[in-house]
Amino acid sequence: MRTHIVRNVTARTRAQGPVQEWLAVARWRLVGKVRDLTARFGVLDHLQRLRGFREDRRRAARAYAVVPTILANLADVPAALEPGTWQTHELLRTESDVAILTVGPTGQPFQALIKIAETQAAAEGLDWQRRTLIALHEDERLGNWRTLLPHVLDAGETAGAAYLVEQRLSGTSLGHALTQPAAQHAALRSAADAVGRLHSATASDGTVGAEILERWVNAPIRALGEITGRSRGQRSALTALARLSDDLRAILEDQPITLSWVHGDYAPNNILSGPDGEVSGIVDWEFGHPEDFPSLDVVTLLLTARMSVRRQELGRVVRDLLADPTWTPGEAEIVAAAHDAHVCAAIGTETVVVLCWLRHVAAMLTRCTRYADNGLWMHANVHAVLNSIPQRPRDQLHALSRGPFAR
Repeated sequence: MRTHIVRNVTARTRAQGPVQEWLAVARWRLVGKVRDLTARFGVLDHLQRLRGFREDRRRAARAYAVVPTILANLADVPAALEPGTWQTHELLRTESDVAILTVGPTGQPFQALIKIAETQAAAEGLDWQRRTLIALHEDERLGNWRTLLPHVLDAGETAGAAYLVEQRLSGTSLGHALTQPAAQHAALRSAADAVGRLHSATASDGTVGAEILERWVNAPIRALGEITGRSRGQRSALTALARLSDDLRAILEDQPITLSWVHGDYAPNNILSGPDGEVSGIVDWEFGHPEDFPSLDVVTLLLTARMSVRRQELGRVVRDLLADPTWTPGEAEIVAAAHDAHVCAAIGTETVVVLCWLRHVAAMLTRCTRYADNGLWMHANVHAVLNSIPQRPRDQLHALSRGPFAR
C-alpha cells in the first residue's frame, strides 16, 4: 500500500499576536521572493561570493601554506605522474568546509586534487570518502565500472589539517551539458544509467528498521533541530520537525526496500562527462554508503538538475514539486528506469523528495558552517519547505491508494 506525507507540519508559535505573526510571515515571504529573483537572474551566486570573500581569502592562505608539505609527502604515486614537478594551479570554489586545490606540472593540465579539511566534521568526511573509494575499487562486482572512480594517491594530516589527494579524472562537469537544452535529457539519462550500474551490481533486499530510520530520518532531523533551535521561529520549526519525523517513520517503518551502494550527493557538479556525452567520472564520495536507498541518488540528480537549469535553490525546487507534484516526461522516464523504481512507487515519490531534501540540508548545515548563521538561506531552504508539506486529514495517512506524484 502506498503511503505519503499528508500532514501540514507547520506549527505557529502562540506567543505572538495575530498582527505580529502576520507581519513576520509577510516579511519572510517578501524576502523569499527577492531571494528567488536574485537566484533566477544569477545575482545570488555573486552576492554569496561577496559575502564569503574574506573567509575565502583566509581559506586560500591556509591551504597554500600546507600544499608544499603535502606534495613532499606524497606516497605510492605512479612514477609517470612525476609528483616532484607538481605545483599548485588554482583553488576551486566550494560550498563545504573543505578547500580544494588543483596541482600538476607548470603549463600542463592538473594531475590531482588536494582536499584540505577546515573543521573536524570535514576531516571525518574526507576520511569516509577515502575509505569509500578504497572499498569500491576493491569490489569485484563492479568490474570496469570502477574506471569512473578517482584513485586515492595519499591521505594524512599536516599542520593540524587532514587532507586527501585524488588523481584527476578527465571530463567536464555535467552542469555544462545542462546549459544546452537539446542535450539535457541525454545527459541526465547517461548520469542515471551510470549510477544505476552501481545500484544494480550491489543491490540486495532489505527492510526499513531502526538503523535505517536513524540514518534517513532521526539523525538529519536532529541536526536541523540543533540549528533551527537557534533561529527565529524556533518553536514552530522544532514542532514541524517533530511531526515530520513522526510522519516519515509511519510511512517507512518495516517497508520492504532495495539497498545498494549509493553516492549520496549525486549532483551535476559531482558527475563528469566525456566528449561523447557519456559519464567519464563520479567524484566526491563523502556521503557514499554501502547499504542505502538507490532512488535517493536518482531523485537527487533530478532535483539538483532543476536547480542548475532554473537557477533556483533547493528549497524552491522542492516547494514547486510539492505544490505541483508532477515529473516532466523525461524525468518520469528516468525515475521509472531506476533499479528500485517499484520501491519508490510504493512509498511515494513525494516521500523520496522530502528524504532527499532532508539529507541535503542537514549535510549543508553540518559540513558548511557558513549556512548555519545565514537566516536567508535557512528561510529559503528549511522553513519555507516545512511550510509546504501538503495538508491532509490524519486518517488519510495510510488510506491513499495513489500518491500525488502518480499522475
